Amino acid sequence: MLTGEVSQYVANWGTTLAAAAAAVAAWFAGTASRAARDQANAARVAIDAQRDQAKAQDSRSQQAIEEQKKAAEDQVRMAREAIRIQHDQAERQTKLQMFNWLLQRLEEKEHRDARHAAREIAEKIKDKQLRAADLVTDKRYEEDRLSVDMVCRDFDVAGLLDRQGIVDQECLDRFYSIPFQILYKDLLGEYVAAVRNEGKRGSRHFWEVDEYYERVKGLKHPVETDGKWQPRP
Repeated sequence: MLTGEVSQYVANWGTTLAAAAAAVAAWFAGTASRAARDQANAARVAIDAQRDQAKAQDSRSQQAIEEQKKAAEDQVRMAREAIRIQHDQAERQTKLQMFNWLLQRLEEKEHRDARHAAREIAEKIKDKQLRAADLVTDKRYEEDRLSVDMVCRDFDVAGLLDRQGIVDQECLDRFYSIPFQILYKDLLGEYVAAVRNEGKRGSRHFWEVDEYYERVKGLKHPVETDGKWQPRP
């Protein structure tokens, strides 16, 4: 009887110990699982933090790249503007130098005297005392022809420089274009036509004179525009 009770007691004690061991194991397993979850969560937080840092760094890097790009574009733009200004200044200086050369040529005494003679001849033509063709066909007017021919040659050169854009246009117009325009209508136009026809020099002779007149024929003297200078129309 006693032996059976002891056996039962031992059996019950073993079951209790097994249950306790299982409980302890389960507790440790739960604790380990929570620790694993905590570690996993901590790892995810660290990964998220690293990702955010990477994004922030990438954003800063992209912003820096954009700023560098903009700065480079600004430098290129400023360099181009500086080059354009230098080019414009050089071009302006060249045109003024060419005008100065033309001015010296046209203001030489021989050339001024030729223009003066041409104006007197234009007055004779207005008064019907002379025809432009007479300068070409009548040897009595050889001296007059030489004067008018020199004037045409001067404005042939001026017209070429003007058409090529290598002389300052405003200076040319203010000094010579309007007097030339008047003289062309009164004399030079008819003289050039006579030289080409009666003089048989052909349609190319003094071609720049005609073209120059076509470009400046619309100019008006400031006296006609209330003292205001008006560029070519």
